Amino acid sequence: ALELRERLVAQEPGRADYLRDLSVSYERMGDLQRALGEGEAARQFYEKALELRERLVAQEPGRADYQIDLAKALARLGDSANLQRSLDILTRMRNANQLMPEDAPVVEVVREMLQKVKAAGVAG
Repeated sequence: ALELRERLVAQEPGRADYLRDLSVSYERMGDLQRALGEGEAARQFYEKALELRERLVAQEPGRADYQIDLAKALARLGDSANLQRSLDILTRMRNANQLMPEDAPVVEVVREMLQKVKAAGVAG
C-alpha cells in the first residue's frame, strides 16, 4: 500500500486525497516501527507524515480535519517543541469550536504528554 501511494503522489503531487492517504501510510509504518522498538525508523516515518500534513494544511488551511491530522502527527514525534505546537493547534481549534466531539479529548492527552516530557527534561 505504501509503495502504491508513493507512486500515486509522484504522478499527481498536488492531489490532496493522495497526500493524505500517503501520510496515513507513513504514520502507520511509524507506529509499526515504534512497536518493534525501532525508534529512529519510527521517527523517520513520522517526519515524512508530518511533512505531508504540513503541505495539506498549507494547501487548505481552513480544513479542520487537516489541522487535526497535523496536530496528531506533531504529537507522535513526542518532543516538547512538537507537543507544544500540537497543543497550540488543538487549543486554537477548541476555542474556535472546530473540534469534533471525538477529537476533544485529544487536547488533554497532548497536554498531559507535554507535561510529562517537560517533567522528564526532554528538550525539543
